[in-house]
Amino acid sequence: MSSKRFGCHQVELVCDSLKSNSTLKSLYLSKNQLGKNGAKSVSEALKSNSTLTELNMSLNQIKDDSTLFLCQSLKSNSTL
Repeated sequence: MSSKRFGCHQVELVCDSLKSNSTLKSLYLSKNQLGKNGAKSVSEALKSNSTLTELNMSLNQIKDDSTLFLCQSLKSNSTL
């Protein structure tokens, strides 16, 4: 899903399915337009997902405050 120019709404849809997905191992969201709200959506999904082992969110519009959300969610995710 890299380079798809996903905005917040599209990322929310992906994250909603990620919360209940039990097979996905890798998710590539690089080169999108996630921004703060997209990062929050990914953070929430990571809290309940236990199958992802690889996540790439490089080259997005994620600032320091959004990075904090991601770091906090990684505390409860033992697979990434």
